[in-house]
Amino acid sequence: IGASYLDVPASLEVLLNAMKERGYKVNVSFNKSKLIYLLKHQGINIGTWKKDEIKELLNTSVLIPAEKYEMWFNELPEEKRKEVIEWWGEPPGEIMVYEDEKGKKYIVIPVIDLGNVILAPQPTRGWLQDQKALYHNKELPPHHQYIAFYFWLTREFKADAIIHFGTHGTLEWLPGKETGLSVKDCWPAILIQDLPVIYPYIMDNVGEGTQAKRRGVAVIVDHLTPPLISSGLYGNLSILHEKIHQYEQAQDEAVKKELRKTIEKLYYELELDKVLGNISQLSDAEFEEFVEKELHEYLHELADTLMPEGLHILGKVDTEHIVEFIVAMLGEEFKENVSKIWPIKEPEDKEILYKLVREVINGTDHIEAQRKILNATDDGITCNLKLALKYYYDLLNCTIEVPRILDALEGKYIPPKIGGDPVRKPDAIPTGNNFYSLDPRTIPTKEAWKVARKIVDDLIRSYYEKHGEFPEKIAYVLWATETMRNYGVMQAAVLYTIGVEPVWDKKGRVKDVRLIPLSDLNLTLSDGSVIQRPRIDVVVVSSGLHRDTFPHIMQLIDKAIKLVIEEGIKGNESSEWNYIYKHYLDIKEKLLKKGYSKVEADDLAKLRIFAPSPGNYGTGLDDIIAVSYTWENEGKLAEYFLSRVGFAYGGDIWGIEASDLFRFNLEDVNIAVHSRSTNLYGILDNDDVFQYLGGIALTVRYLKGETPETFIFNLRNPNKPKVQTLSEFFMTELYTRYLNPKWIKGMLEHDYAGAREMMKLVEHLWGWEVTVPDLVSDKMWNRFYEIYVQDKYNLGLDKFFENNPYAKQSIIARMLEAIRKGYWKAPEKVKIELAKELKRLQELYGFTCCHHTCGNLKLMEFTEGILSLETGKIKEVKEEKVEEKRRYIGGGGGGYVIMPTPTPIVTATPEKKLANESDELGGVGLEKPKVESTEKQKPKEAEKVKGYKIEKVEKPPLRVPSTPIFVLIIIILAVVLFYIGMRRAR
Repeated sequence: IGASYLDVPASLEVLLNAMKERGYKVNVSFNKSKLIYLLKHQGINIGTWKKDEIKELLNTSVLIPAEKYEMWFNELPEEKRKEVIEWWGEPPGEIMVYEDEKGKKYIVIPVIDLGNVILAPQPTRGWLQDQKALYHNKELPPHHQYIAFYFWLTREFKADAIIHFGTHGTLEWLPGKETGLSVKDCWPAILIQDLPVIYPYIMDNVGEGTQAKRRGVAVIVDHLTPPLISSGLYGNLSILHEKIHQYEQAQDEAVKKELRKTIEKLYYELELDKVLGNISQLSDAEFEEFVEKELHEYLHELADTLMPEGLHILGKVDTEHIVEFIVAMLGEEFKENVSKIWPIKEPEDKEILYKLVREVINGTDHIEAQRKILNATDDGITCNLKLALKYYYDLLNCTIEVPRILDALEGKYIPPKIGGDPVRKPDAIPTGNNFYSLDPRTIPTKEAWKVARKIVDDLIRSYYEKHGEFPEKIAYVLWATETMRNYGVMQAAVLYTIGVEPVWDKKGRVKDVRLIPLSDLNLTLSDGSVIQRPRIDVVVVSSGLHRDTFPHIMQLIDKAIKLVIEEGIKGNESSEWNYIYKHYLDIKEKLLKKGYSKVEADDLAKLRIFAPSPGNYGTGLDDIIAVSYTWENEGKLAEYFLSRVGFAYGGDIWGIEASDLFRFNLEDVNIAVHSRSTNLYGILDNDDVFQYLGGIALTVRYLKGETPETFIFNLRNPNKPKVQTLSEFFMTELYTRYLNPKWIKGMLEHDYAGAREMMKLVEHLWGWEVTVPDLVSDKMWNRFYEIYVQDKYNLGLDKFFENNPYAKQSIIARMLEAIRKGYWKAPEKVKIELAKELKRLQELYGFTCCHHTCGNLKLMEFTEGILSLETGKIKEVKEEKVEEKRRYIGGGGGGYVIMPTPTPIVTATPEKKLANESDELGGVGLEKPKVESTEKQKPKEAEKVKGYKIEKVEKPPLRVPSTPIFVLIIIILAVVLFYIGMRRAR
């Protein structure tokens, strides 16, 4: 149960209690642990492989008779019915279907009934319950339970509003038109109808929030990120930093020699050679220069890199870290101004910045604060401190998030405001707004064009100086959210790479493109010499959201590519200087050999832009990689990527199936590039970067036998854009966040949700392991084992994971799966300890069920084999073992909530107390209350039980207050979506 950088259980607690105070009828007084208990035991969906366990939900779920649902289903247009039946069979299908002793079938809708408010999990998309759907889900329609769920909300429950709780769910990503959806043809519109949707959404994901507006008819109420603070140094990084200082100050040559040995040892232990290169062969003079100019500066960069501190809770402001957050928002200018008076050379020197801000927010005058701390004043610092005070009050005012959600439920106006990263865009706070992004006609802006020229030159220069030749083709990943953050740097980079520039009108809108003469494509090398470069070919991989949001830019890029090819066709440029033309000829020849006509081959060979098919989103590679027992080699993954993303786009062609063409384009790729323009999101806290950038890397390796050089355009600081190797960016993120005890301590404050973040982290590490194996070393897996399993930092992780022991099971199972598949060559002792710990947790809490465990007989055999060798007993794993005590709980974002079995029935009606209710009620691992046998729990007819409940609950008629009471349903997104619904008196 979770959402992007939001503590969902804690946020739900805040919202539900606020609703109760506002007059909504919420029958349960909540603390977070009780809420987690309810969500995990009652707000769940169960996989088709363990259908018997559906009985355990009957007392608290809605049962929709199959014949009732079939009536609703038959109201769909014939074409839509055929789509669903083709994938999921005749209604009611198999997912979440209960059959009673008389053979009558019901679709089961889990709910948590709180009075006028209900919580309900959004149905799964069904990928992991059907391998056919998993590997062929280009246009996967919703399954029967998914349809029944939304139809029940509008037709039977008659919800007045829905809250899709957190970033993000699946409704807005269902198949259908990109924009202007039809209620007859597009699944999001068919299901949501005219039901109001309120969507609490993280402020730094404006792109996907725009999708929720356009395709999910949502009103956004944005929420703050966690505090973004400097990561600092720790452990061996701190020791290395100290040894560098000693080395720089040492006078005795013998001492310096020993210090060099120590520095080199730490350097290689930390795998910094993957970032800064091999240093063992450097002369003493070269080593001294390297330590001073590169290594020392890199450690300072690590210390200053921002990291999220924990998770956000709706309407709550983390005042403990607010000073550091404000300093981050003030940016480099504040540091530079203070440095004029007080030198800031080392990470610890930044404390002076915190002191100044702390003085001001505690009430000291701007001038007096400077005199007190610096014994001097500066006009620039005065301006900075005035801004600091503004930011302080803006952050405090983020408490409006929950009242704004309540305002939205009452039909009040939610003010619009720019959204984005609070460090890059401090004006986006206070939150609680219906955010918007930018005018797409201005993309790329003139400023973005300048940045793009610099970083593309840096990229080409580094490749040329390394290889002695130019790259022939660069693959660029284009995302809508990144575009909204950086104003089109990546689109500008594509244009500049091929030697084309935008043409702007007087209002700053891009109206056309024009060729840059070859003679103007000059490159300055590191030694100062200037050479001419060719037009370098590109292949553009666009996300589905970018395709929908910026179609005109894709058409403009297509026009630019054809302009360049035309120069070759006309004979104005040779293939020696025009690689786009060169590859056009090569691809055309390959297409002709494949049987395409001359006209088809000519038209297709000019195309360079690829994305998922129209109305579909994502590469799907994240799901396939997660279910690691369904594939044995990366060829299957590469072919899936080619089929899923191999749809070509251009000015005259939009979304045609062209996997052959995509294959031919990727065969020539030397470099793959993505961008990061956010201080919040990295490349390991989400599964999107590895499925796009990693997907390209994996597929190119499959096609040509070697991984392309892979880079990140680091645009986090708009004033200091830089090109980083994927390895450098990856290692920096690891050291500043996930190996950092400071980051881990932040997650410890969020018990269940924090454990979930750690589980996700290991899954994303696995994604990179599979797509770019050289990126993730055995040493790195060993470090994750030491920190997250053995608790290297002595942070009390064993106790912490009691909040969510299934998260730890998932982490350990993924580690064992990485070993089983040969990606991690772990020491024998580590294998044994992992297997023992997994077995201990399973015996104590029951079995987890996630991507890599449910149905994974090979992993079970592997684990049993390790334990058998340890005990000297050989055990055979039976298929039945896989089915024993396992439960799948699907979610909106394709993730998993992990559950014990048997699951107790928990009723939240006003007539019945929560089972086992006490102040000590915890999230998981509690003594389970006794439940009556489900054999006695026979469903009653829908006509007899209002709302298709198993158990009829008599309620007094509701009074109609002056403020209308309406039915509300909250959907918790990302892993499990819940709807809050307010029930009318009827």
